[in-house]
Amino acid sequence: MVSMGAKCRSRSLVVKITASYYPLKRFKRARRPVDRFRERRRDRFREGKQRLSTCRARRDVQKRPAEPPSFTLDSPARRTVLMLARTRRGAGLTLLGGAGCVAAAYAEEYRRRTTAPFRPGAPASEAPETGSTLSAVVLETFGFVTFGLYSKFAMQVCNTTHFDNDEVLRRLIAEGGPGRQGRGLVTVSNHVTAVDDPGVVATLIDAKNFATPGNMRWQMCATDRCFKVRALLPFFRAGRILPVLRGGGTSHHFVDDVVRKVEEGEWVHVFPTGKRDPDSRSLGPLKPGVGRIIASCKQTPVVVPFYHYGMERIQCKARGEVLPITFGANMHVFVGEPLDFEPLIREHRTTGCSEQQLQAAIVAKVDAAMRELQARAVAQADADSTGRSKLDRPKYPWS
Repeated sequence: MVSMGAKCRSRSLVVKITASYYPLKRFKRARRPVDRFRERRRDRFREGKQRLSTCRARRDVQKRPAEPPSFTLDSPARRTVLMLARTRRGAGLTLLGGAGCVAAAYAEEYRRRTTAPFRPGAPASEAPETGSTLSAVVLETFGFVTFGLYSKFAMQVCNTTHFDNDEVLRRLIAEGGPGRQGRGLVTVSNHVTAVDDPGVVATLIDAKNFATPGNMRWQMCATDRCFKVRALLPFFRAGRILPVLRGGGTSHHFVDDVVRKVEEGEWVHVFPTGKRDPDSRSLGPLKPGVGRIIASCKQTPVVVPFYHYGMERIQCKARGEVLPITFGANMHVFVGEPLDFEPLIREHRTTGCSEQQLQAAIVAKVDAAMRELQARAVAQADADSTGRSKLDRPKYPWS
């Protein structure tokens, strides 16, 4: 049995342990808020560090170039990507090769023109004819396709061009010389802006015919305007531009070159007034050159007049406009019936009239047809009660 002394010693030990435990327990309870604050701070620090590492990883992924998609060897997506890459490479090489061919053709034509220099008073035999060499054909095709398509885009997409009785003229142009039994085609029109040709003329040609420049028109331009710079001579000759001398008269040999083209069954476009009119409502007096061209041909050509209205909205000389850029304008092209000069020429030559009288009679007949088309255009422009029809709309839709 335990003695009373041992019991007292054990009780005192229990009292001491108990007395020392309760202060420690109170101290731990007092430290719990501090520990919780530190734990929350450590957790926030870990979360911030983790977010920072995640943001850095995302930034590195964005900076890193995108890896190509992993296609299988026979997947349709891989074949599509390869086909597009080959197409792009082929298109680039084609454009580069085409530009090189055009540059080489231009350089060759420039060399030919430099070898046989063009002088304003020189006969046409000194300047080689356009279209007789491969370089000339390349330049002609490139020029007519480029400027012809741009003219149709500007006249019929950016703006609106209306036509009246144009079926016969389109057919005569598309048939070419063989379709007209070897007869040449002479078209005459009013002249308002510097872009009447190719602007209006291109709208009368089907787009598919631009790649065959053999059926394209020949045009005349003054030597002091288009043939002053030697470097631009291949450009204008490739555009089928024939030189004429201002004040040279109808007997000048440059006019003989135009007559020769008509006799070969080619298409020649003529501005019979010889200069630009101030607007579409005006038509100046016709010069005798068109009468000389028609009367001098061995086989009478087909002559078709047309009158265009509204081209000053594309490029207005009075406002100092240079680039033919506009949107929303309306133009109208009135095409007349083909003129037959065979009876008139036969009658004048039978009666013994002079060539000057015959040329004057031809010019009078062309002038009458042009005045009739002018009256139709002005009447349609003034048809409505307000005096402003769709032909007289402002240049810009918002003005």
